[in-house]
Amino acid sequence: MNLGGSIRINKFGVLIIAALLVFLVYYISTGKSRSSNYALNKNPNEVNLRKLLIGSIQAAQRGGFEVVEVSKSPDINVHSKGKTKEGANDPVTDADFRSHCVMASGLHRIFPKLKIISEEDGTKKPCPDAKLFDLDPTVIHENSNVPDEIVGIEDVTVWIDPLDATQEYTVNLRKLLIGSIQAAQRGGFEVVEVSKSPDINVHSKGKTKEGANDPVTDADFRSHCVMASGLHRIFPKLKIISEEDGTKKPCPDAKLFDLDPTVIHENSNVPDEIVGIEDVTVWIDPLDATQEYTENLFQYVTTMVCVAIKGVPTIGVIHNPFTKKTVWAWTNKAVSEPLSYIKRDEDVKHPVIVVSRSHSGDVKNLAKEVFGENLHIIPAGGAGYKVLQVLHNNATAYLHSTAIKKWDICAGNAILAAIGGKMTTQKNQDISYSDKDSFLNENGLLATAVESIHEIYIKKLIDHQQALRR
Repeated sequence: MNLGGSIRINKFGVLIIAALLVFLVYYISTGKSRSSNYALNKNPNEVNLRKLLIGSIQAAQRGGFEVVEVSKSPDINVHSKGKTKEGANDPVTDADFRSHCVMASGLHRIFPKLKIISEEDGTKKPCPDAKLFDLDPTVIHENSNVPDEIVGIEDVTVWIDPLDATQEYTVNLRKLLIGSIQAAQRGGFEVVEVSKSPDINVHSKGKTKEGANDPVTDADFRSHCVMASGLHRIFPKLKIISEEDGTKKPCPDAKLFDLDPTVIHENSNVPDEIVGIEDVTVWIDPLDATQEYTENLFQYVTTMVCVAIKGVPTIGVIHNPFTKKTVWAWTNKAVSEPLSYIKRDEDVKHPVIVVSRSHSGDVKNLAKEVFGENLHIIPAGGAGYKVLQVLHNNATAYLHSTAIKKWDICAGNAILAAIGGKMTTQKNQDISYSDKDSFLNENGLLATAVESIHEIYIKKLIDHQQALRR
């Protein structure tokens, strides 16, 4: 062909270019499916074990990703598949199901005729559109010379466990209640034992925010070790925050314990409830009122455990080691016997306010300004003891005006909530006990055993605060 007599096109060259274009289009259109085709055998009745190894590694990793993602959600949807042969609860969560779907569906897409047996095969609901994957040989990069081996597909069975240790991924709150009661009692035993020794080894952790000495003794440490180690042995993945976590020395071989359901014998019908372990934070005070302990004022001393679910105080245990009396409560589930039949006093005209003996002057002045002269003040040591005074109707309210650590108040907060009372800051804010929040409550405290009394008193406090700002 001649165009203008100056340009000549070679027909053979055009054919070559056309062929190259066709090849390029084919390459682009098929390149995206190359990785998925990597697994497919020409014979569907055979399987390449090298490729199955790669797929198995990826399936486990993809399933694990789902497990972690579900653990971050506000509700992992724990329920029971029934009882094991030994009678234990057999929990299942959204993580089990999502991991199962990703693992089984991912392998089935690449190896359609593969026999796969999964722990969650009994799940009735169909898998949603799972996050499928293509084979990625780099997962065995350190063994890139792994050989191909072809076997008959009928000879292959793949077993999948989408979430091993689901029990450890969750926690049974009934068992945790039992363990918390035992931990408080075992810690209390250590507190009493140390008190009998000639030297309880008192030293200072420094100064509190208010400038007071912050003592610690061998009793604090020994109680901490028994309580924290005992719970950790039974619930290894549990988040536990203890007042003595800052202790540098390691715990010796602590006196561990097994769960003893008889500690809730008066409430033997307390139900099981399974929650995700990531939602649980346990707060421990191995020795509340250490200052009073060093002065032999043992009536103020308590050991305490609190279980918070998503930051909400849910289970509380307060144990007095020297009287051997324990009170506990689980919100909306059960309370210990002494608390269940106490008639609540709703008299607000003659307030009885329990306050800290270490700085009672400031709180006394605040109480008189807020509630008037017609009140009675009880100075006392230990936050646990003060809550007990409110619980047993010896005080109308517990008032605290300075910063206070959350392990001092979490157990009392949970118990008061369970009996219909309330504990808040003096600004009427609920207190969060999440491990992600500050360990210090800086806005004071008001606690009552009757919510209606709290409403009246908190209004007086807020009105007083607003009047001071005018």
